[in-house]
Amino acid sequence: MANAVHVMHMCDAFKSLGHNVTLFCYSGSSDDPFAYYKTKNNFYLEQIRHNPLPFCGRLIDSLRIRYRYGNRGDFDLFYGRNLLGLWALRNNGTPIIYESHAVPPSNTHTKFEKEIFQSRSFKKLVVITEKLKSKYLEIFPFLAPDDVTVAHDAANVPTASASPNYEQKDKLRVGYVGTLSTGKGAEIVYNLAKENPQHEFHLVGRLTPDCRQILESATSNVYLYGHLPHRELDHIYPTFDIALLPNQSTMPVGNRDIGAWNSPMKLFEYMAYSLPIIASDLPNLREIITDQENGLLAVHDSVEDWSTKLQQLADDAGLRARLGTQALQTLRKGHTWSARAEQVLL
Repeated sequence: MANAVHVMHMCDAFKSLGHNVTLFCYSGSSDDPFAYYKTKNNFYLEQIRHNPLPFCGRLIDSLRIRYRYGNRGDFDLFYGRNLLGLWALRNNGTPIIYESHAVPPSNTHTKFEKEIFQSRSFKKLVVITEKLKSKYLEIFPFLAPDDVTVAHDAANVPTASASPNYEQKDKLRVGYVGTLSTGKGAEIVYNLAKENPQHEFHLVGRLTPDCRQILESATSNVYLYGHLPHRELDHIYPTFDIALLPNQSTMPVGNRDIGAWNSPMKLFEYMAYSLPIIASDLPNLREIITDQENGLLAVHDSVEDWSTKLQQLADDAGLRARLGTQALQTLRKGHTWSARAEQVLL
């Protein structure tokens, strides 16, 4: 899942900056997590026994952490996205940086966040888009703008050269990586493939139930790979000629709608592999993509516009090369994991 990839690579980046890192996490599979997520460094994992009760179970897990570390000075900083874990440690005296990727979905969540923000340990809030920062300042008017840092998602630049082949050709390999759901534009991809049978569409990611029937009955130019471990994507991205990011304005994930706030990690991974990108023309994506400079923007729910942009790239190998090259430059200028780690610790 993207959440786990994000957390592991942030810990990896903190470690690369010379910090001692301990990740509090639930026990997972028997796979080596550092190999699975392809981190550069190993760091300490403090595994927590998982309580299966919804919400209350997570609260109990967090209180166990407080019982163990609540009155000790083992750490110089608590950083995380786990609301209840940081709430439980808010009176420890150790500085807290809380990262959020969406607005609080309920009054209960808002209450817990407010208690973190008003604690003496609170140092700053990190969010992933300017839109989300504005919303947080609206919800919590006692926060100052300097209390909130915008740090978009990130990716590592591949160690080996992995630029796609930009040569002119009649059949292109159009790629998508990520969960395939209606909120993430699965229906756009389905219809785009139907309208463009001359190209192949390679889709990597889990199918949600609302899209499974549609995509499994897609045209013969659609290839479904299912979920792949993150480390295997290094072999997938270089095979794409074009990458798609068809996010929709509404994107339900669990009990939240993250459509307006989302900063997709796959966008930055596409950039890392110098891929020409077609992305939805949404405000949060325009924070990174500038049309005709480092990608193309398409009306998020218009298959016709997506098809026009796809044909524009198919007809112009030079445009593909220019957009792909500039996408990588955008990433290098401030959207690597190491740059992000430095930014949030300032």
